Amino acid sequence: MNRTTRSYPGGRPDSGRPFLPFVAPVLLLAGALGLASCSTDFDEDAVRENQTILIKQGASMPDEHQSFSPNPVTVLVKTEILWVNQDTEPHQIASFGALFPAAAQPIPPGGEFTVLLKAQGNYRYYCLVPGHREEGVINVLP
Repeated sequence: MNRTTRSYPGGRPDSGRPFLPFVAPVLLLAGALGLASCSTDFDEDAVRENQTILIKQGASMPDEHQSFSPNPVTVLVKTEILWVNQDTEPHQIASFGALFPAAAQPIPPGGEFTVLLKAQGNYRYYCLVPGHREEGVINVLP
């Protein structure tokens, strides 16, 4: 009977030798390159970016539409979040746990509401208008 011998990196699959010696250096190099490209230098008093979240047409019927767009959102600390109401109904934005001040009044169609997020964390928000069930998430990174 003729047997075919195959060569596998790290040894034959039945040899008990793991593939780790080949995988670990690649993962370490990829991680080091990723960290090297990150920078946290910024003016402590400056707003980093602005992020617009649209309250979509039909948001008062969340079973039929994606209410907030984009959702979820990932931003950096000191990002100003702007909600723009594109719906025909008013909406009032508030965060679960009161992590940021709620809109003082409902945002009318075509209106806007702005919040500056100053701390890292996950901010879940929703509409306070009775009968509305839309929710969203903002992930704030350092």
